[in-house]
Amino acid sequence: MLDLNRSVAQPTVAPTTVATTPHDSVCMCWGDPHCRGFAIPKFSLSSSCAYLLASDNCQGPFWTFQIYARLHMGNHSSVHSVIVDFNGIRAEFKQNLVLKIANISYQDDFNDTASGFLGTFYENATAEFGGNWKPLVRMPNGVRIAWDGRKQVAIYISNWFENILCGLCGRIWDTKMYIGQKDSSKTFCPNKPVSKPRGSTTNDVEEYVNSHLLAVRDSGCKNECD
Repeated sequence: MLDLNRSVAQPTVAPTTVATTPHDSVCMCWGDPHCRGFAIPKFSLSSSCAYLLASDNCQGPFWTFQIYARLHMGNHSSVHSVIVDFNGIRAEFKQNLVLKIANISYQDDFNDTASGFLGTFYENATAEFGGNWKPLVRMPNGVRIAWDGRKQVAIYISNWFENILCGLCGRIWDTKMYIGQKDSSKTFCPNKPVSKPRGSTTNDVEEYVNSHLLAVRDSGCKNECD
């Protein structure tokens, strides 16, 4: 199971002056799997594991949101699922356009006043977002997650979050790869140790990817995560 037993602070909400467009900065992950960060160029991942894509306040003990993905390799490589945790509320994006917010399923536009999440479903959003996205979900802090229901995810985030992000998506306007919160108890794949301390930079893509690993079932990372 994913180990997310960290303290959760009060939500970081972007100021009302932040532009409402979802096109400020974008991070994408898609089949094979590959990712392209907010500023980091495209890189490949070589395992079927769960990874942290983006979170805030990474240098301290508290976070207000986490976005992570289970990546699948095989005949039909894909972003198998995406999970968002925000202030105790969980959103789950699964295969076949299964979307749940706080265990409530949605298949059409919604405004969940209890959680503050908003959702829009598109037949084809290529013209607006440059991809065949289906649901677009807005978190209370303005972060948006677009999902095609099968193999790719995009995270749109305001440049207001410039200096407080971490995860595989990296930082806004910063091409350096920052080491995440490594865990020596985990079996990394492909068995590349994380030798540098958290918050330092690396030029080794494998080390960078492994430092953001959340869960793995076996040494080869060939199976889906628990």
